[in-house]
Amino acid sequence: MIKPISITSGSPTNLPPLLFLMTVSMIKDYFEDRRRRKSDKIENLRNTILIGPQCQTSNELNEQEIPWHMIKTGQLVKIKKNEFFPSDLILLSSSAPKNMCFIETKGLDGETNLKHRIAPKER
Repeated sequence: MIKPISITSGSPTNLPPLLFLMTVSMIKDYFEDRRRRKSDKIENLRNTILIGPQCQTSNELNEQEIPWHMIKTGQLVKIKKNEFFPSDLILLSSSAPKNMCFIETKGLDGETNLKHRIAPKER
C-alpha cells in the first residue's frame, strides 16, 4: 500500500483474499460455537446423585438425583462405576482398591487413554 515500494501502485490487492478468509473463518466458528452450545446444554441436563445433609431421624445420608447444572460448589456427589460425571470434581473416596479411580477425559482434551486419580488417605 506504500506507493514507492509497491508493485501494485499502492492498491490493496491482499485485502479481498484476507477478508474472504476472515469471513469464512467467522462463519465456521459461529456454527461450531452453536453446535458446542447445544451439546453443552444436553450434557448439563444429565443427572447425578447429590448427597445431602444427614437425616434428622437416622444416620443415613439423603440422596437426591439432580441435573449437573444444579451442582453448587462444596456439594458432595456420588458417582457410580462407568458413569459420566462433571469434570470439575475432587475425588474424596473410592470403593476401588487403594482408593483409586480411572477417568477418561476425551471430552476435555481429546485423549482417549485413562488417567488414574487417587483419593487422599484418611486421617
